Amino acid sequence: MNATPADVMPSAFDVLPGSVMKSIRHRWLLKEWELGRAGRPLPARAHLAREEFNPYRGEFSVFELRHEGAGLRFLLSSHGTFIGRAYGSNCTGKYLDQIVPVELQELQIEPYAQAVRHRRPVYVSSDTRDLAAKPVQFERLLLPFSEDGTTPSCVIADFEMISIEGNFSPADMLTAKNAVPSRRIAAIIGVPGR
Repeated sequence: MNATPADVMPSAFDVLPGSVMKSIRHRWLLKEWELGRAGRPLPARAHLAREEFNPYRGEFSVFELRHEGAGLRFLLSSHGTFIGRAYGSNCTGKYLDQIVPVELQELQIEPYAQAVRHRRPVYVSSDTRDLAAKPVQFERLLLPFSEDGTTPSCVIADFEMISIEGNFSPADMLTAKNAVPSRRIAAIIGVPGR
């Protein structure tokens, strides 16, 4: 029997320290996010223009927030080549709910909403499989940014994928209906003393 999103999605996100993240790049991004806050609830989006981000800029996905009708939507304004393959195509200019199949939307979109709602980074680690059924651990760090230091205006998504079997194909991994991710960790990254 195949798992459904309801079977594998935690009912709530835990609040955990940044040390839960395995990726060195994710830890560095979290550190930069915290530095960029400069005493405000959120870092300014302009913080992303710093030279230190240049080596990673092609890896990020940038989602612009759009308040439409009954809720919040995430418009993908840019993404790297690797993530384009994981989405199955160049998805720039599409909303996340147009990219992700309906069956996976709650599982895939809720972390973005959590980052906006709590104005905090969100980290998700999941187990999934590529199209050849190789096991892949998929980690996602979502960082909310702001134009005014208070109100979220975009979410930067950074993805790390690794397989214990070595090479794997990221093709359609974020949209494949046959490989529902099984979450290991769903966390709002907390700050000591807050």
